[in-house]
This record gives sequence, structure tokens and C-alpha cells, in this order.
Amino acid sequence: MFRLQALPIDTGSTATHGYAVYTDITESKRHTKRVNALHSATRELISAETPEEVAQRGIQAVSNILGLPISTVFFEQEGTLEPVESSETANELFDEISTLKPGESAAWQAYKSGQPMRVADITQLETIQNPQTPITAEMIIPLSEYGVLIIGDTEGGEFDDEDYTLAQILGDNISTSLERVDREQRLRAREQELSEQNDRLEMFTSVVSHDLRNPLSVAEGYTELAQQEAGELKALEKVEQALKRMDSLIDELLTLAQQGESIDEKEPISVERVAAEAWETAETKQATLNITEDGRFGGDRNRIQQLLENLFRNAVEHGGESVTVTVGAIDGNGFYVEDDGSGIPEDKRDDIFEHGYTTSEDGTGFGLTIVDKIAEAHNGTISVLEGRNGGARFEIRELDTVV
Repeated sequence: MFRLQALPIDTGSTATHGYAVYTDITESKRHTKRVNALHSATRELISAETPEEVAQRGIQAVSNILGLPISTVFFEQEGTLEPVESSETANELFDEISTLKPGESAAWQAYKSGQPMRVADITQLETIQNPQTPITAEMIIPLSEYGVLIIGDTEGGEFDDEDYTLAQILGDNISTSLERVDREQRLRAREQELSEQNDRLEMFTSVVSHDLRNPLSVAEGYTELAQQEAGELKALEKVEQALKRMDSLIDELLTLAQQGESIDEKEPISVERVAAEAWETAETKQATLNITEDGRFGGDRNRIQQLLENLFRNAVEHGGESVTVTVGAIDGNGFYVEDDGSGIPEDKRDDIFEHGYTTSEDGTGFGLTIVDKIAEAHNGTISVLEGRNGGARFEIRELDTVV
């Protein structure tokens, strides 16, 4: 392909003179066509939705960009490189494209090192998996941790620098697309998992709140009626205690199911005010509340009040009815709850937040689990220490600050 330029020459006569320049633009046109094909292939790769689709479009790009008919994409699977997509010519050339195993091929070396290879004569390689192959020259392009792209030729001769450069750019684009698809697939899988968990949670709360509460209410009613008619019977007292425990368990389970949910909107919360409100609603008996320092942070007021109520009840349960509970702010982004009871042994401090863990005969084992879930929903941390007077000290930190 040539470009013709005709230039006139002024000789001062009436005759027209000039000269023509012919320029060979074959390589320039070829390069422009290849770059345009690379841009088009990149757009195609961006819209791929599966790894197999990325591989398929990558193989087509090799043909469109480089004009080379023999290529295969291999993906790493369980310690080997498995062929997942090949060009039509490659499939015609080989009855079966083999799996590439560690230590038996240059492709595996390129994959592990992450370094592309350009081989003019593959018979000169130290490791060659198929000595009878009709392929004479290869370009091996690693695809990040996903695998390799192998481009072959049967006619001999080395791939030129432009072929090698474009093949590497294409390999980078394929790797980027595989990474994107991998990330999107994991995200969709996680979303599906969360959706299924939410469905199970809704079913669980429905069963607990309706199917269990109804017969429980009936049993409580008949127990009360029997006590009124037959007098105070020890057996019925045990039944009543068991029913009350079941009712408490249901309340705690429903609360646990709700308190771990993420918080969309947060409001300014005063440590002093929410602690006072929680003290009023918790069963604190003859215990004493001491608020040493107010502080403010952002959160869900109802859930923070629930957290404090559970910590207050825990203090009374383990420290006695006359326990003193102290609440105060920490560093502007949290607060503590401390009592002067018997404290929590150091080797048990990691266990107390596990659901079902309790040292009390009447405890449900969910109170401190709920505390932990509420702190987690606020993106906060909770730790258990020894109090200044030997009791337990709970510190909730890293809550949102209020400007």
C-alpha cells in the first residue's frame, strides 16, 4: 500500500512541471488496524461475565489483533494448567490439547514466574511436554494468577517485537477482566448467601414469634388456672418456672436476630442519658448506678439502650442485688460499664460472648452475645477487663464520633 503526493515545480514557463512521491504505508496501516482491533477487544473483554467468556473473547482477539490462528487459554486448576478455550485452528491441529503439569513445560515456568516468554524454536527448550508437537514457535503470556495464554506458529521464524508487545498488552487486559469477573462472582455469591441467610432468619423469627408463643401462652394460662383451682402445687411451680424461662429465651433469641443487623442511620447519643434510661428499664433491684463522665457518640439509641440493659442485668446477676455499677465515657468515641462484683476470670473472658454460655442456672446465655452483636453492628469493639474494685469492666470503643 502506497501514498502518492504530487508536488508542482515552478520553472517560469507556461508548461506544468512537477514530481511525485510514493510512500510505502503498509506497516503504518497495519499498525493502526492492530491498535484499533486491540481497543475493540478491550471493550469486548470488559463486558464478559464469566471466566470462560473472557477466555473465548481473548482467543478471538488474538486472531483479530495479531492475525495468528493458533492460540489456547489455560486456567490454573488444582495445581495444573487446564485448557479452557482454543482457537478453531488449534483444535483442528491437535486431537486433544493436553493439561500442562508442573515442571513439564515452559508454560508452567512462565505462569509461576509471571514473566512472558517468546520462543523462536521450541525444540531448544529444556522442558517440552510434547516433543512431537507441530508448533515451532510460541509466545507464552501469563494471565496473573489465573493461567496463561499460549500463541503458536507452525511456519517457523520468530515473532516480531510488535507481535510480542501487543500480545503482552492483550494478556494484561485478559488478566484484568478475569480479576473483575472473579470479584463480581464472589460478590454475587456473597449477596446470594446473605439473601439465603436473611430468608432463614425471617423464617426463624416467624416460627419463634408465632408458632412457639401461641402454645406457650396457652400453657401459661392453664398453669395459672390449675394453681388457682388446686392451690399452690410444687409441680406447677416448676412448670411455671420452665415456661417463664422459655419466654425469656424467645425474647432473647428475637433480640439476637435483630441486633446484629447493620445500622443505616445513626443519631447523637449521650452516655449519661442513655445509661439512665437503661437503668430505669433494666431489673436492677437494689443496685446502685454511678455515672462519672458524660460523652457523645453516634449510634442507634434503642440498640445501645438494649446493650446497657443487658450489661446492667449481667452485673446484678453475678455481682448481687446491691452491686454498684459505674458508667463513663472513653476517649470521646466510646464508654465503659464497670461493677464491683466478683469479676470474670481471665481465662473465661473470650467465652462469655458465645451464645448459650452462662454460669447461672436461670440464665439464657444470650445476654452478652446480644451485647457483642450490638457493638459489632456499630463497627465498635468490646473488651473485658478487671474493674478497679475487682469486678468486671466492659469497654466499648471505636464508635462513631459526633462533630
